Amino acid sequence: MGLGVDDWILLVIGILLIVGIYFLATWLVKCLLLRLVSRTEDQLDDILLENAGKEIYWLVLVIALQIVMPRLVFLFAGLKSLLGDVYFVLAAAGLGLLMVGAIITHLRRKEYPNIFVKLILLTLIRFVANGYISLVPVQMPV
Repeated sequence: MGLGVDDWILLVIGILLIVGIYFLATWLVKCLLLRLVSRTEDQLDDILLENAGKEIYWLVLVIALQIVMPRLVFLFAGLKSLLGDVYFVLAAAGLGLLMVGAIITHLRRKEYPNIFVKLILLTLIRFVANGYISLVPVQMPV
């Protein structure tokens, strides 16, 4: 790869940070959050945490990558910009899916007034993501 010693050290530190953040988040979800939601009387939070388990881990992985990538100074600026755009699109898509899931949940529970707020948030997410994608040209690293 043509990397110097400093670049390899940054790469190893970055990988260790990603693994450490992932394991810390896994511990928080499995131990701390499960204990907290088990104390409530309502079972909805238990079901939500159980069903959102894998997605939470992916979210944590993307956040860890977002934290580590700027520290890898040997990457091309174009690649960093492209990865920043990918992270933004992933975050917007994740929030959009979360809002769709909330709308479906409110429809099932016949909580129709709550749907309006989720539709507004979903529209705002789409508006921001669409504006970002149309304003930022995608540049491939050379």
